[in-house]
Amino acid sequence: MASLNTASLSQSAAVTTEATIVTADANFRNDLTCLVVNQSAAGTVTIRNTTTGASILGLIFPAAGIQVVPFPIPAQGAGVNTNWTAAASAGTATVTAFFVKGA
Repeated sequence: MASLNTASLSQSAAVTTEATIVTADANFRNDLTCLVVNQSAAGTVTIRNTTTGASILGLIFPAAGIQVVPFPIPAQGAGVNTNWTAAASAGTATVTAFFVKGA
């Protein structure tokens, strides 16, 4: 089965609000290949592979800035029909997620 490369853009609000960065797909698992995170203030951006799931990645921002996180081996989604989320501890995080759809 071939994979489909795609991207999505999402904005995660301040404090502990969790926002979807890759929408669930009922037929495929979404695996991250790269993240571009723009954070407006010092703080942490937490990435999860399902809503309220365990933290998969924590990005620390000592000040406002941008971090690019490539995944040479795609980070696997939790399963079919699950989304990826991001939450910012302060300020606002804008996250662009590149991902592939797999079985």
